[in-house]
Amino acid sequence: MQVMIVEDDTSTAMLLERLIKRIWANSSVYVFNEVSAAFIHWREQGTDLLLVDMGLPGVGGMALLEQIHRVGRGKTVPVIVSGHANRSFVIEARHYGVRDYIVKPFSAKALMVRLSELMATAKVRTDSAPHFESFVAFVEYHLQANNLSLPMSPELAHTIETLEHEHKLNKTVIVKNWELEPALVGRLIGAANTGSYNTTMRVIDNFKEAVEQLGTTAVTNLAIELSLHPGSELTLEPLQKRAEQLCDHGKKLAAQVTELAKKVDGDGGACRAAAVLHGAGDLALLQLMQAWHDDQHPIDVNRCDQWLTSYRTTARDQLGIQWHLPLDMRRRINAIDQLPEGAIKVDMLLERIAALTLAGDSDQEELKTLRERAGLSK
Repeated sequence: MQVMIVEDDTSTAMLLERLIKRIWANSSVYVFNEVSAAFIHWREQGTDLLLVDMGLPGVGGMALLEQIHRVGRGKTVPVIVSGHANRSFVIEARHYGVRDYIVKPFSAKALMVRLSELMATAKVRTDSAPHFESFVAFVEYHLQANNLSLPMSPELAHTIETLEHEHKLNKTVIVKNWELEPALVGRLIGAANTGSYNTTMRVIDNFKEAVEQLGTTAVTNLAIELSLHPGSELTLEPLQKRAEQLCDHGKKLAAQVTELAKKVDGDGGACRAAAVLHGAGDLALLQLMQAWHDDQHPIDVNRCDQWLTSYRTTARDQLGIQWHLPLDMRRRINAIDQLPEGAIKVDMLLERIAALTLAGDSDQEELKTLRERAGLSK
């Protein structure tokens, strides 16, 4: 199944893409932010479902619908996405074959139901999801497909969405409540470093600056998008307990490195974010285990440690690339386990010192040496 999304707001486009993938896992989704490129793609390849925003820059989404209607080729099902339920727009759009009109902000669950019903009525053929012989094959597929995420409860996404709709969500609330939530920290910092939100390309590597850069609407959309990934809600008790242990360790590590940064005038925000994301590889794999279970496959939780040991580093590195985390941030995360060769920045030293201190290795020669190098010998 082919789907086109024409939307100039990046977070909304990401959310729509995740919703489409949640309904039709094996669909091909193409995202455009303006009319001309979208029309060229449609003319050359067509599409089964078209989601188009009316408020596009330039000529607007209605012009795309008009162009497609004029050509009149294919069986595209067009759906409008707009921030305003304008009656004149609805009437005009019907002339171009529009089948539904979605008003922002929309309910993710309600939208999935509407699109499912719409496409079932249109009798569009949907491709079946890929088949995997084993959980290992499932993991390796997602690693190669850049299709990783981190667990986040639907309750948390719902809380953020409700606060936004009630106009009670602001940057202070977000930072105060969720600065230590790995899924949000990684996703928001990564998004804040993309060209869609950061035209100056100034590196952003802490949660507070990321929230300021994105704004509450984008934060809400990205939170909902995270909660819609398969396996995002961990329901298996062994996976829940492991995730809790990882998150608790990340919080302790974040607190430790924040205190160290204060003593040497280090970048506490950046160090704290890296500490929170130290367990990201493990968390991504736990989510895949849950997704495998949710897809009616047996999962041997007793092999959890074996899978984490085999894939955690690869998953963490791949997630950093997929989410566009800054290179220095990825280096800080890796420094928690092992410092690289050559010149080392103070923040990386602090991450490693925090990890050794938290592990109770205060008498180790390595720790003494690193504290001296970081100016913490006293």
